[in-house]
Amino acid sequence: MYLVPVIVVLLLTKTSTASCQYGYFVYKIPAGLYYNEDGSDQSVYPGTMCRACSICNDGVAIINHCSQTNDTVCGEKCLQKDYVFDEWTKSCQPEYIVKGRDKLLTNSYELTEAKVDVLFICAATVLAFVSTFTVAVLVLYIVCMVRLRKQRNVEGTRPIFD
Repeated sequence: MYLVPVIVVLLLTKTSTASCQYGYFVYKIPAGLYYNEDGSDQSVYPGTMCRACSICNDGVAIINHCSQTNDTVCGEKCLQKDYVFDEWTKSCQPEYIVKGRDKLLTNSYELTEAKVDVLFICAATVLAFVSTFTVAVLVLYIVCMVRLRKQRNVEGTRPIFD
C-alpha cells in the first residue's frame, strides 16, 4: 500500500531530468497549477512537462534562443533602424507607415460638428422620404377601398377584382 505513492513520486522525479524534442523545452510544474483527481496539488511531487518554445514576433530581436531548459526570450525593439513594433500586424514596420496609418485613422473616425450636422440632415431626409412613402401608400389603399365599395354597391355583391 505504501509502495504506490513511492512509485508515483519516483516516476515524477525521474521526469524532471527529461529531455524534450527540438522546438520544446522542459517546463517545471509550478505549485497550484495542476491538481490530482483527489484534489491534492500535483506540484508537491517534483515534475516537469515539455512545452513548445515561444516564437518571437517578426523583426524583433531574439535575446536567448530556446534550449532544453529555457524558453525563447524575445527583445522589445525591432532589429532594423527606423522600424517600430506595430500592434496591428504584430511585426516590425517602418515608422512612417505606422505613424501615417495612426494619423489617418484618428482623422477619419473623429466625429466633428460638421460631420454630425451632415449625418443629421441625411437621417432627416431618409425619415421624410419613408414617411411620405408610407402616407402615399395609405392614401392609395383608402382610395382603392372606397372605389371598391362603390363598385360593389353599383353592381351588387360581385367585386371588380376577382
